[in-house]
Amino acid sequence: MRILSDWEELARRTGRVVPTQMARLYTAVGDKQRAIDWLEKAHEQRAYFSPLTGFEWDPLRDEPRFQALRKEMRLVD
Repeated sequence: MRILSDWEELARRTGRVVPTQMARLYTAVGDKQRAIDWLEKAHEQRAYFSPLTGFEWDPLRDEPRFQALRKEMRLVD
């Protein structure tokens, strides 16, 4: 979590953090809300990322914000 905190600070200072990578890391440690925050940032920035259909996003599938983001991106299961 300390590394993630450091990366958050780096993102604030420099903007040089890939939002989807942050989302993957937060998903891996079980922080679903922060993961979705970063996916929303990626979408807003039109940053490249896998289209939320891969298995890495399975832990987020039941989250309403994740479902809303997929709907906004016009993705269908």
